[in-house]
Amino acid sequence: MDESKGTEVEQPVVLNERDIEIFRLIHEHRYAAHSHLKMAFWTDNSEEANACYRRIEKLTRAEYLRKGYSRKKNLNLYLLTEKGLDELRRRNLDAGMRLYAEGPYFDRYIDHDLKVMTVRLIFGLMGLKEWTGERSLKERGGLNRVPDGILSIHGRKIAIEFENYITKGRKRYTDLFDFYKSSPEYDLVFMILDGDTKDWLVGLEYDAQQLWFITYEDFIQKREEALLENKRASFVLNRILP
Repeated sequence: MDESKGTEVEQPVVLNERDIEIFRLIHEHRYAAHSHLKMAFWTDNSEEANACYRRIEKLTRAEYLRKGYSRKKNLNLYLLTEKGLDELRRRNLDAGMRLYAEGPYFDRYIDHDLKVMTVRLIFGLMGLKEWTGERSLKERGGLNRVPDGILSIHGRKIAIEFENYITKGRKRYTDLFDFYKSSPEYDLVFMILDGDTKDWLVGLEYDAQQLWFITYEDFIQKREEALLENKRASFVLNRILP
């Protein structure tokens, strides 16, 4: 206790491995909600939930993280600071990416981006943690098109495309499917669809051995038991899990 001020002096933060992984996750996805950090690094019981809140707040007060806010979602978010990024750079874990800062269109794609984070974390809970995100892929350059993520399972490269409701025209999806047909580096493509699946979308031309559709709701609720399907066949996700 600082007797001159009558306030408790907070002890310096000693970073642990989990803190560094928190920094990495936020850095790779630009920002994270508290619920994402809890899902990724703490269990569901109330004691762990309190531990999550206390640790994240401590990292924020120590200026490794900072708080942002989405007006669109009415949601507080956590972003990495330069101090936090320096910790990643020291360990060669920054992936060569610069620090993210909110731009004028910060809120435009936030619903999509938060759901992509949820998709990644649920795959992680299944033991599938080899994920390369869209931001990292864009920073590397050299790709004609960048999926929302690339998931590796048994050495197979799976492109993850998340569609936050089907609002785009037929040509957009025709071009997308043609791109993947001509991209043999992707063994599989998972189209994760939030909202009603449109029959015309599933009926378009694509490589039916490569491209599969799954609803976001089914994926969230059933996880390993979720069904992937296309116009020719279907299979349960756990068929390809380790």
